[in-house]
Amino acid sequence: MTPNPEFDPELERDLRAALRRAQPPRDLLPAIEAQLAAASRSPRPAPRRWAAFVALAAVLVLALAVGAVWRQRQQQLRQQRARAAAIELTHALRLAAADLQRVQARLHAANE
Repeated sequence: MTPNPEFDPELERDLRAALRRAQPPRDLLPAIEAQLAAASRSPRPAPRRWAAFVALAAVLVLALAVGAVWRQRQQQLRQQRARAAAIELTHALRLAAADLQRVQARLHAANE
């Protein structure tokens, strides 16, 4: 195995020392219990009912906006389909008119 030029034994020793398992202080558990007891005794702020109403209003406004955008998009799609159908109908009528003119011309030629 070739030695790694970036390997620093001093750095590794320092890292091992810093990451070595250590015993917690003896007063850690009582300190945590005291903090929990103090937190449970402190009064909690009253719930803000207006915040719920504001959130509900925001959701309703958002739902209405999304609904309006969706309805507008659906209307645009219907208009596009109607335009495409009108173009197809116009094309079909032109073809039918051309066929009818050919038939009339043959009938006219046959009658002469």
